Amino acid sequence: MEIKQDDDVETIKTNIDAAINGLPSTGGAVAVSGVKEEAGETLELTIPENVTVVWKAEYFADKYYEDGGEFILISLAGGGTFEVAAGGMIEAEVVSEAKKVTAVTIFGENVDVIVTGGAAEAIAGSGYLANARAIEVNNGTVTVTGGTAAATAESDSLANARAIEVNNGAATVAGGAAEGTAIIGERRGEDCSAEAAAIFIENGAATVTGGTVKALAKIDDDVGSSVAVAAAILVGDGTITASGGDVSAASVGGGSNIAAAVEVENGTITITGGTVGAAGKDGPVSIAVSIIESGVAACLQGACFDEFEIGKTGMIVEADSLDVPAGRNGTSAGLTTKASRGNASAIWKIEEGVTKILFTLDGKVMELVWA
Repeated sequence: MEIKQDDDVETIKTNIDAAINGLPSTGGAVAVSGVKEEAGETLELTIPENVTVVWKAEYFADKYYEDGGEFILISLAGGGTFEVAAGGMIEAEVVSEAKKVTAVTIFGENVDVIVTGGAAEAIAGSGYLANARAIEVNNGTVTVTGGTAAATAESDSLANARAIEVNNGAATVAGGAAEGTAIIGERRGEDCSAEAAAIFIENGAATVTGGTVKALAKIDDDVGSSVAVAAAILVGDGTITASGGDVSAASVGGGSNIAAAVEVENGTITITGGTVGAAGKDGPVSIAVSIIESGVAACLQGACFDEFEIGKTGMIVEADSLDVPAGRNGTSAGLTTKASRGNASAIWKIEEGVTKILFTLDGKVMELVWA
């Protein structure tokens, strides 16, 4: 079906619903094309299981809130799949002069969102607090194989940007780009903060096999207690796995700043390929791999740059190769400890053709599949 500029949001919804209802009981795909600017209301779609909405349309919204507010451009539910395909462009921009604003381009509940081309972008600007989310999903997955998911938040006080946010689910980048950018411009006071993440997962798994995953937090000056914090991938409870691609974080300006490429609060991190690194104002705040509370991590030699950090308990090791000889089974040969807190050790475990790193952390055994 084709969106027309003169269509209001309710008409667009009705037409897409009709196309979905016209599919056979086994499911199928509905392609959406056309152009719509100034979509002033949320487009709510229910996509059943076994149905994919393939979005090839250009769809934009600009919202101004005098007293602040939150705007979601497209809201999804139903258990199906929403694909942003080549030619598709979805952008929400929300602005307020002095109040809290939040821009969410795509929000999903129990759905899977795929970006195979085109772009999903969120832009938020405010004198007080600006939040931007390009894709936010509860109980579902986000996959980027091409195109871009990007969020930019700019404020005079507080800016928070996350390109992809998943609460209980998974995010995968296999191509294309996920980029989060938070900027503090003309500061209104000393206690300002810019926080940026390309991928944020509350509970679940983040995987990178290709593409670019990048976060930038920027404050225009170094005065006072302002803080710039960037994490390319930040997971609360769960796992981070990278076997390819470019994962990077940078923080610029501010009274202090922190840049961490991959960071997990409680869980595991496995880096077997690609590049993982960060750039902060000073060496100690440039972190490649970080464990905030408790967990273990392993990184292939040459893949991770900058520092390794553990907040409370954990162990981070560097492995010299993906091809581990069978004779190393039960030993720590080729494993170099980069950071350790608590009673921790690591050895190789090789059985039935699978190579793992076996960690013992304060009496708890944890395994990472290596190759």
